[in-house]
Amino acid sequence: PTFFNDYSFEFDGTDDFVSTSVTAIPLSLDVSISFWIKAPNQHVHNVVGGNGIFQYMSILNNDKLYTNHWTVGWVVLSSGVADGSWHHIVVTFDNATSDLKTYKDGVLESTNNIPGFSAGNHGITTIGRYGGSAIRFLEGNIDEVSVWGSILTSGNITSIYNGGTPNDLTSLSPYGW
Repeated sequence: PTFFNDYSFEFDGTDDFVSTSVTAIPLSLDVSISFWIKAPNQHVHNVVGGNGIFQYMSILNNDKLYTNHWTVGWVVLSSGVADGSWHHIVVTFDNATSDLKTYKDGVLESTNNIPGFSAGNHGITTIGRYGGSAIRFLEGNIDEVSVWGSILTSGNITSIYNGGTPNDLTSLSPYGW
């Protein structure tokens, strides 16, 4: 990918992606992912690919953000994100309750109950394409992809969103960013 500005990567929708090393957050832990995205149109974009709750997270043709684990998919964001504007997305998974919560631009937009994770790890192996193979490449910009082995509080999410620009997330102790 090429740099769009000092703070984001620009993906061409054809073959750009980033490999990561955040692949082994035990399923016994809570997990959160945060990122900024700017997608110009409504076709299939894979934002991240990996394993566990984040096997893939995609923007589909209906402009909805989905996350999927194996063969079961869930709508996690009911309002659109592929409008050419920057949006901050946070997804949290509470291991004790199996609740998957999705925030857009600092506001809780959905809660889904997703029971059944029993073995393996959460992780993100790619940014900008499907994790398992070279398909569903992202067209647009992405910034500040961060992963935690904990649930970000609404205060943490508001702070990240209201920052408006990428900032130092070290105090929140992410696995990677």
